[in-house]
Amino acid sequence: NNFYPTNSKDACVGWGWYLACDMQFYIFSPIVISVLYKYPRRGMALLLALFLANIGVTVCLAWYYHIQIGDFITMDVQPKSHIDDFMDKIYFKPWTRCGPYIVGLAVGYILRRKETFSLDLMPRMVKLIFYLFGWCVAFICLGSTLYGLYSFAHSHTLMGEVASIVYMSTSRSVWGLGLGWLVYACHTGYGGYINSILSASFWTPLSRLSYNVYLVHILIIDLYVYTLNVPMYYNDISMVILYLGTVFASFLAAYIVTVAVEMPFFEMEKVFLSRRK
Repeated sequence: NNFYPTNSKDACVGWGWYLACDMQFYIFSPIVISVLYKYPRRGMALLLALFLANIGVTVCLAWYYHIQIGDFITMDVQPKSHIDDFMDKIYFKPWTRCGPYIVGLAVGYILRRKETFSLDLMPRMVKLIFYLFGWCVAFICLGSTLYGLYSFAHSHTLMGEVASIVYMSTSRSVWGLGLGWLVYACHTGYGGYINSILSASFWTPLSRLSYNVYLVHILIIDLYVYTLNVPMYYNDISMVILYLGTVFASFLAAYIVTVAVEMPFFEMEKVFLSRRK
């Protein structure tokens, strides 16, 4: 869980913290959805307030505990206590992770109420400029989040405190905004080749394995790392091969878990529910 044990290293399945976050968001989301349904403007205002609160809480935690984003990517030059603070006080907690989920709720509502947010009455040229601008902003959001720490990670230097707090408090929400635009543009017919790739049918069976892939992929990585007899030397080719091998092994293991565990329990659930009806 992301609350207990208080030290994440004492957890049985350490990477299960994300499943806890996801479930917590799922439990509380009906409250926001009900407000959106009954009072649309108040609901959007609530989403905006929660979005800003998520950023504000992260800023306050990072400032109060003097946590820098470099504490995670430059472990060799940071005290262990700083790394533990980053993981336990910011990395795992739902109030610092809810930004993308809030963006997802907003995008889902906009797509559901497409008659209210329709752009059909816009002149074609204005609409094209709007979508082009949106794609540019989305790529900037995704690129800056993904590569923003590249130079610091490779030079083993720390960001300044202000820059670190800004990145730490906004990066996940900015990433969510980029993905939100991608979903919106693809859904409204302006996704182009990106929509064709993401809508391809071959993703369907893989998506059904994704939950179990998440559960087993760390075990696959641990199995490889803890059975090494010699030090690992990093280069681009070896990392690509290692990545592809890990992906294949994770999906293979997930398929076995799905067939042996998930599907039988799913069938039992259907039988049980059908008898109750």
